[in-house]
Amino acid sequence: MKAYLSPKKQRFVNFIQTFIDTHGCSPTFAEIMDGLHIKSPGTVNWYVKELERAGVLERSKGYSGKRALIINPVIISDDITIPFFESSVAAGIPALADDHVAMRLNLNQHLVKNPTTTFSVRVKGDSMMGATIYDGDLLIVDRSLDPKDNDIAICIVDGEFTVKRLQLQNGAVLLLPENPNYLPIAVDESNDFQIWGIVTHVIHQSR
Repeated sequence: MKAYLSPKKQRFVNFIQTFIDTHGCSPTFAEIMDGLHIKSPGTVNWYVKELERAGVLERSKGYSGKRALIINPVIISDDITIPFFESSVAAGIPALADDHVAMRLNLNQHLVKNPTTTFSVRVKGDSMMGATIYDGDLLIVDRSLDPKDNDIAICIVDGEFTVKRLQLQNGAVLLLPENPNYLPIAVDESNDFQIWGIVTHVIHQSR
């Protein structure tokens, strides 16, 4: 089945799937509200109905007699494959061209290793230019990965999202920009801080 979902609807589906994988049952409306910070059960019901119409969700009676949410297998978008040429591209002295196609590269499989925990976000600002992350670029972010020193991560600092390089040493957290016009952010106990996800790929246009 194919469906085309907005980022918010996809986030809703991802939450339910992750909850089912973790707990072995679908979440209640109250658990969805709590997990996604939704204030009204009516909003949850609207999402469920919209996703039912899209064929992504269905409701069936659970073992306890409650209505359970079931996620149908769904392809969020068509797989995109492009020719992958076996020859490498010389960045120094030009090399002879070889037009042999070794295989077709599936971009979905190449960019997304963990579909239920992977999201994309658009960059705003130029603080990471030194890491070739530019204003308007798309970042592929995996929330299932454990953060490591020197990772580039999406972080929440006092309620605001930022993308920075992590410096994790001796229990201290420093968020490093890749632009000398910006100062590092030292995180301490006074900050409301969360590492939201790890950047795995950067997508930007060259023209």
